[in-house]
Amino acid sequence: MSEPSSPPAPKTPRRAILAIAIPAMITNAATGLIGLVDTWVIGQAASATLLAATGMGSTAFTTLLTLFNVLRMGTTGLTARAHGADDVPERSAVLARGLAVAAGLGLLLLLATPLVLGPLLNSFGASAAVREGAHTYLSIRWWAAPAVLLNMALVGWLLGLQRARTVLAIEVGYNLTNAALSIVLALGLGWGIAGVAAASLIAEFAKLTAAVLCVRPHAPLRRLAAILRQGATWRGPAIAALFAVNRDLLLRTALLMVCIYVLTRTGARLGPVPLAANTVILQFFLLASLVLDGFEAAAQTLGGAAVGGRDGRRFSGLVRGCFQGAFIASLGIALVYTFGGPAIIRAFAKDAATAAYANQHLVWGVIAQFCGFASFVFDGIYIGAGWTRQMLLTMAAGALAFFTGVLALVPWLGNDGLWLAFCLLMTVRWLGQWAFYPRLYRQTFAVSHGA
Repeated sequence: MSEPSSPPAPKTPRRAILAIAIPAMITNAATGLIGLVDTWVIGQAASATLLAATGMGSTAFTTLLTLFNVLRMGTTGLTARAHGADDVPERSAVLARGLAVAAGLGLLLLLATPLVLGPLLNSFGASAAVREGAHTYLSIRWWAAPAVLLNMALVGWLLGLQRARTVLAIEVGYNLTNAALSIVLALGLGWGIAGVAAASLIAEFAKLTAAVLCVRPHAPLRRLAAILRQGATWRGPAIAALFAVNRDLLLRTALLMVCIYVLTRTGARLGPVPLAANTVILQFFLLASLVLDGFEAAAQTLGGAAVGGRDGRRFSGLVRGCFQGAFIASLGIALVYTFGGPAIIRAFAKDAATAAYANQHLVWGVIAQFCGFASFVFDGIYIGAGWTRQMLLTMAAGALAFFTGVLALVPWLGNDGLWLAFCLLMTVRWLGQWAFYPRLYRQTFAVSHGA
């Protein structure tokens, strides 16, 4: 297959949004199955300790690795703008830089393993039994770190080219592999937590193989290697933009992950049952977020292309369409969780005390995702347009609201106060992004104040 020399013919905003958002939603929902499958498999043991250990180990892994999700987001935004401007050489250069950075970071994470795992798990403040199980999980899954980072760059590049269906195929295959291996290794062979972690490790490298095969027709490995050897690849405005975008996104993501870490750590201090129940409720929120992220992907990919093509009118139509779609999706998710939540909890928590506690706090899983839908769309808009500094500022304001809420509300309301603080994080974020948007739009598309 030859590489296209120009972007595809424009579609109407609604059709273009759905062409990206629907495959991305399915992709992201499938990605969320990793946490759900792991939780379900371990939940069959009817042990709050094992469920809490899996949740803590998974959170520790995603907390660190999601910090580097900037590779995917930054690669998508830069690729989308180059795609919209019909700059084929720069598209390939973006991928080459992204893969080089991912490989270097992956190697550093492996070398730092002895220095990271113990202190990270100890910082949660959980019981010795929970820490032991979480260490078993994390010490196996950690070896997937290089593959995870390389996959971020590859998938982000494909999304920037608007290859959402290709990404969907990769992710579905990855998650089916992970689910099947988790069931076979953890339940069939009786490996428990170690089996769940091994399944994720194997599936991640299988995904890397598939992603490389999908990228090769558009950017042959020989061409990428040649680009990496060119001095111009690592000089000038392009490399400055790469580091500026990654810096802002890294700090923004770090703040978000610290908030999730504090949510888990505070739950651990409330006891094994609250921690296990919060693990289940957090999966509700994360799955909803991954579905809503479909509209973030559409805003990021199509918005970036509109900025690259200097088409402000199309950009505005995409923004409106993404918000409308995300609002409708959020309402649908709220209805599913409201009426189907107890049945889902029963499937994932066989321990009676954990299930009862999770049912008491299920409402926060519904409210949190509804508070957050606007911030997901705004994130896509801001990353695609390159407004990452302002996105970082709004994340800082949201984190400040969350930390203040934890200190003020948890002693008063307990676990309800913890989730209320998390909802404040989401709400403050999108309110700040909404306030910045008009000025940023005028600056980007050189629109007068009265237009």
